[in-house]
Amino acid sequence: MQNDKTPTGTLQGAERAFLGSLMLDATQVVDTAGIITGPMFTNLADEIIYDAIIYTATATGTTDPIVVADYLTQTGQMHEIPGGPGYLHELYSTPSSPALAPHYAKVITDAYQARKLNASLHAALSGLERGLSASELMANLLKDIDEQTLQTAGAPTLIGEELADTAQTLQDGAGGISTGIRDFDNRFGGLGKSTMSIWAGRAGMGKTAVALSFARNIARQGIPVLFYSLEMSKMQMLTRILCAECRIPTDRMNLINPQLTEGDWERISQRSTDILNLPLYVEDTAGLTIEQIVSQVKAFRRKYPEMVLFIDYIGLVGTMKNYTNERDKLGHISRTLKNLSRSEDIPVQVLAQLNRQSESRADHTPQISDLRGSGDLEQDADNVFLLYREDYYEPESPRAGEVDIIGAKVRAGSPGTVALAAQMHYMNVCDMAIS
Repeated sequence: MQNDKTPTGTLQGAERAFLGSLMLDATQVVDTAGIITGPMFTNLADEIIYDAIIYTATATGTTDPIVVADYLTQTGQMHEIPGGPGYLHELYSTPSSPALAPHYAKVITDAYQARKLNASLHAALSGLERGLSASELMANLLKDIDEQTLQTAGAPTLIGEELADTAQTLQDGAGGISTGIRDFDNRFGGLGKSTMSIWAGRAGMGKTAVALSFARNIARQGIPVLFYSLEMSKMQMLTRILCAECRIPTDRMNLINPQLTEGDWERISQRSTDILNLPLYVEDTAGLTIEQIVSQVKAFRRKYPEMVLFIDYIGLVGTMKNYTNERDKLGHISRTLKNLSRSEDIPVQVLAQLNRQSESRADHTPQISDLRGSGDLEQDADNVFLLYREDYYEPESPRAGEVDIIGAKVRAGSPGTVALAAQMHYMNVCDMAIS
């Protein structure tokens, strides 16, 4: 029986030719990005290179080895490539035609399926040597083949087989990550792994302040946070973090005309070490596509197995694919992020806008139907949290200084509302009891 990666030379040649063809012609990335996934490569280095190619194709419009090497170096992944930049140039010079990229992709996917089938055959042969009956071996083999057939949609699992793992997760409390906001965690169970949550509100409701407060709290637990800030720069983000961490009013933290007092600078000095040590990573490159984000997140996840992803906000995310309307584009991005949460087993937090419907109602409380752009957001999300501040519309409201987190859709629980203290002058939210 051949081994599970045969014919090795042919497969490795196809993988090298595939990567080389993508380096020769970046336009081929669009046609193959959805076909090949990481596990289909026979080694991690080629998977990393493939993710880098997808990123650079949309970031720069080119995928030559110099650009790919620069990206791998900047992201600290070059050490995982045996041969370093030389290997990339070797791939680039591999005799190939960019037009054959789809052909190589099919060779790779077929070989991946063959490896899995080959493993089943090995198991059957081993069973034969152990004296299992022919009927037993045939039943096991047919079961494996059926599972392989269903693999693209995900093979069904007997629910009882998950009982032990689920019980352990419940006992350990390892199914979610604490936000550091007690009332939110108690009501909604924190941020669940393998879930995508939409955080939506009208402009001025404090979406970024809430997201940054949660992100800082999570980072304080030592859990790395990757925060895509597509609406403001890293410097603007840092000023908001300083306001919240140092209790400095936002009107004094003005980048053009700062009004910081001696006491403010003293608090900044006192808190600077803690802020420097937060595992909070910010990406603010304008025009990022969902393909680039997925590539970066996978690389980040390889380095930090436990992490949380924030995206501020989905309306500013681009895509390699061309769509004639915004609804279809948002639907594609939403599905991609949902799949990312599942494949990487991470909580994905996505900020979104609401349309103007709530503005025209007597009661301005937002509804899930107010989500802007695409019904796919509501459909794909595990959770939809709507933000509402009564004092935004009624400054003299007795609820001034509060923000409602409305769980309009909570897949693992029931809808409900949690009121948090909204310290908007500090760009911070926290539990009411400690405000």
